[in-house]
Amino acid sequence: MLIDHKVSYVGGINITDHNFGWNDLMIRQQVEPLASALQDSFEADWQAGFLPKPLAKDLPKQLTKQSQSSDLTTTKTQPATNPPPAYQQIDPNTELYLLDGLSTKTAYRQLQQTVEQARRVQVFSPYISYPMLDSVAKVADHTVWMPEHNNKPVVTLLSQLPRYRSLNIQKIPGTPEEMLHAKVMILDEETVLYGSSNFDVVSYLFEKEMVIVRRDKELANRILGALQP
Repeated sequence: MLIDHKVSYVGGINITDHNFGWNDLMIRQQVEPLASALQDSFEADWQAGFLPKPLAKDLPKQLTKQSQSSDLTTTKTQPATNPPPAYQQIDPNTELYLLDGLSTKTAYRQLQQTVEQARRVQVFSPYISYPMLDSVAKVADHTVWMPEHNNKPVVTLLSQLPRYRSLNIQKIPGTPEEMLHAKVMILDEETVLYGSSNFDVVSYLFEKEMVIVRRDKELANRILGALQP
């Protein structure tokens, strides 16, 4: 969510009725270079797939006349802009990853390396799986927090595969209506990874996501205080 080209809110909340009871978070940033980069990403996505299409020539004249008076139609689309880079250094303490499935796997691998180089990792995610879960497993001091009741039971089954049996997975209690839905990692209690990504295999292979890496010890401590049971 962008406001006035200055303020951005990024996190896991889905603006839908059945999600409002979930244990989730959105993080507010008032960093204009970050808001500008997110605006560029939004505009590129809009140009690539969400512009109104030209009206068909064989529509009835009356319908065509009515439609042409609407602000939602256009007879000429603008050329799509080039997508912004998958990795951007916003400032010395903030990095932005704009991911798009396997087409940005190099940037995703860089994000994995950030996790693997940490001394301690704490993950809050209901859906984390391959390949990011493998990166977490490489860090000796790690904790993966998952909801006791997961709306995608297959994730629980995946986390029980032999390759993940040594993982330190902890359950956050709560009813299904209160399920943990936050998707955030804390590295060394000072670096926060957050955004839209579920850190799961579907996201890695197919989906458009954003992930922010922010070095902010105060923010890290506030998130741990809010999410840890």
